[in-house]
Amino acid sequence: MRVKNVVTSVIGILIVIAAVIGAAWLLRAPEPYPRLILDAVEIRSVGNNSLAKARIIDDLDNHMGRVKDNAIVDEWDKLTTCLDAGCADDSLLDFILSVVITRPEKVPHARLVADVVVAGRFWGSGEVLKFSKAVTAANEAVAGLNAKSVDKKWDEIVACDGKCAEKNSLIFDEVKLIVEMSLQQ
Repeated sequence: MRVKNVVTSVIGILIVIAAVIGAAWLLRAPEPYPRLILDAVEIRSVGNNSLAKARIIDDLDNHMGRVKDNAIVDEWDKLTTCLDAGCADDSLLDFILSVVITRPEKVPHARLVADVVVAGRFWGSGEVLKFSKAVTAANEAVAGLNAKSVDKKWDEIVACDGKCAEKNSLIFDEVKLIVEMSLQQ
């Protein structure tokens, strides 16, 4: 009878240790929010490459499993309806905005990302007030980052003036640079 108690105790201790290690591992896992943004940018660039698209969608879905914010989940649900055919830029930007607006503390430079997206969306649209606030804030924040790649891409966006064919690509590229830069710090 005594051996059975010892074995049961050892198994119980091992289970508790495994649970503590598992919980610590989950708590140390990087936040999913920056990856959601990077995957949303990346899905735009794969076009009709089914394998690449499937990998990104799977990655996005895995990250979404750790997201409990209804606004982000709702945008993800909307996004999944267009992923097969290819989502419009506005859908991808809405998803990115939902992440940085809902969880700004989880995405470094979230305000800058939001301002870049809003400025890009309203550039030349007639929404002068929204555009002016966003472009001014983005311009100041980009200058404050002091990152050459982000500065250069911002200069390209400004030179485009909302009129060039690659306007949206520049916005997505800038968002990617900002988020990647913050992950490297």
